[in-house]
Amino acid sequence: MNPERNRLGDGPFSVSLIVMLACAIVCRSAYAELRVSPNSVRLDRPEDSLQLLVADVTGAVSRDLTRTVQYEVKVPQVVRIDADGLIHPLMEGSTQLVVRSGTMEL
Repeated sequence: MNPERNRLGDGPFSVSLIVMLACAIVCRSAYAELRVSPNSVRLDRPEDSLQLLVADVTGAVSRDLTRTVQYEVKVPQVVRIDADGLIHPLMEGSTQLVVRSGTMEL
């Protein structure tokens, strides 16, 4: 194990997670926008967690998709995200998250 990296409970701890974005925090299809909030996360302690919110916005109507989208963590050793969108740190480091809903992807 790299001595620069800490596992949970091994001292100072920091995780950075950036939701992958293609130049914006919104993915647009013909009629809808997929929005993820927050668009970046920093978890400083092993006991930290953070809830993502994923919404499908069509005109003035917003629909919560947080529990129905698929999540992909690029470096799964750093964080885990459950099906409800709750992010948990696993070890120090940085990673990116891809969020998919149908044909839309962030």
